Amino acid sequence: MTMNGDGGRAGKRARGATVLLLVLAACGADASPVDNGAVTGAQDVDLPEPADCEALEVNDRLRWTGGAAASASGLRSVAVHGARGFTCADDGGLTTWDLSGAVPVVVEGPAVPCRAVATDATWLAVATDAEVALYAAEARVIAEPVATWTSPGPVESMTLADEQLWVAAGEGGWAQLDLAAGLAELHGFADVASDARAVAVTEGLVHVADGRAGVRTFALEDGAVSLVATTPVDPALDVALADGVLAVASLEGVTWLDVSDPSTPTVVGEGVTPGSAMAVEIVGGHAVIADFEDIAIVSREQEPRLLGVEPLVGDDLLDRARAMALDPVSGRLWVAQWDSLHAFDTACDGAAPALWPPDVRSTFAWSRRDSPAASP
Repeated sequence: MTMNGDGGRAGKRARGATVLLLVLAACGADASPVDNGAVTGAQDVDLPEPADCEALEVNDRLRWTGGAAASASGLRSVAVHGARGFTCADDGGLTTWDLSGAVPVVVEGPAVPCRAVATDATWLAVATDAEVALYAAEARVIAEPVATWTSPGPVESMTLADEQLWVAAGEGGWAQLDLAAGLAELHGFADVASDARAVAVTEGLVHVADGRAGVRTFALEDGAVSLVATTPVDPALDVALADGVLAVASLEGVTWLDVSDPSTPTVVGEGVTPGSAMAVEIVGGHAVIADFEDIAIVSREQEPRLLGVEPLVGDDLLDRARAMALDPVSGRLWVAQWDSLHAFDTACDGAAPALWPPDVRSTFAWSRRDSPAASP
């Protein structure tokens, strides 16, 4: 059976609304930080020992390798680079992690207030509602920032690339900051339609997940910013870019856009996922999605297929995937649940059974024919 039409989407919206109401009620009832001494590995949770698996790009597999309780609940952002990791929590601020082993370990925190975080080998950027602060990534204790920048709106996410920091600031639009020049603003854009949630950048181009405004593509040339294309995706919450193709998370699923011609992005595949798509990374040519209730793996093709679903660790109501980050050093995928951080191998040795048998997978297949964009 194929999930399609308004009935599937309406049912999904109802389930999503119910889950969100329950989460909000639970948050109000008990928002106290979790015990940061409870570190869990494969032997400490009610799941089978993770099996060996083949590379994700070959057999569409993820392998959970371990996780740990955070020092605060409400994780909303995660950034990793090699052995260092950072998370932001609604109820506690910034936490620093040691990721050198199979199981993450809290090093410091919660420390400074934090809405979003980004890191690379050199820098750590921490955002609050009104400010972005820059620190040395290897500092053992978060102290005075190297530089600060006043944000025009609450920061939703940040991206570090080539000594530049890209900031998505909701209704405040987006900005490109120069790290070497103390977060000097190089470019930026905001208008009445702005709701910048995330950015993906390539040479001279910025693709912005702009909420209800969809995906907007901007060109940077001679110090000027120009809007070159708008693609309706409602709402566009997160974007990931690889090989001229953009993956867009939009609550109800993922949309693949061919952006090889930035002036005319083309939808090449779209459809719903079982949960609520909150964040996306491209791994081995597929979209790996923080789908709120699980981790979904979706193929990149004209009629995308749900290749597998990895259940979240734990069975608590608040065990929901809100954010994730792909480590450029190890290739591991780090997923932030409500009150814990978990690692998944995306390329490992051996063989593993399929996450879902083919007859179950087909229940959640889709094609472009099922999408609103394909309706007459």
